[in-house]
Amino acid sequence: MPVQKKRIINNLVNFVIVSIRPLLGPINCKFALGCTSYATIQLQEKPLFYAVVAIGKRLLACCSPF
Repeated sequence: MPVQKKRIINNLVNFVIVSIRPLLGPINCKFALGCTSYATIQLQEKPLFYAVVAIGKRLLACCSPF
């Protein structure tokens, strides 16, 4: 079952890359590896819970208004 959840989340990441990201225009990421690439790697290498936590931390670090 966790493999199916990872596939669903990975498909969501791919959806963002293909459809939503071009609408946002050029994005200057402060990390060398973009957030979508990072999310894909984390989903492949870590269990689902830890991957989601790592992705959330990365997004907060990148997009944090604080």
